[in-house]
Amino acid sequence: MSLSDALSILCIALIFAGLFFVLTGTIGVLKFKDLYTRMHAISKGTTFGFMFVLIGCAGLMGTPMDMGKALLAILFQFLTAPIASHMVGRVAMKKGIRPISSPDDEAPGVPASTVIRAPGAE
Repeated sequence: MSLSDALSILCIALIFAGLFFVLTGTIGVLKFKDLYTRMHAISKGTTFGFMFVLIGCAGLMGTPMDMGKALLAILFQFLTAPIASHMVGRVAMKKGIRPISSPDDEAPGVPASTVIRAPGAE
């Protein structure tokens, strides 16, 4: 096995790792019950998934220009995704949407009628 073959296998493994992160983020959106946990799942899943997929694709392309573009896209994603999810959470808090409390919490959660749930989520 040559170095080129090993690099290709590594890049394909990174792409599959990225797809795994995106898939788990998507499952988190469907399974979690409130806005805040869903927002956390999707922002983390897509940010890390995007990073791994782009690194894998840039490695397969192999040119320095493609790698530079991938790094710029990753940097942009890491700068904007957390800020966007923070702003959505901040607006939700100002609108009065509270996180759903667990049964162990002292503070009451949001009434079930005001919670936006994913189809099939209990």
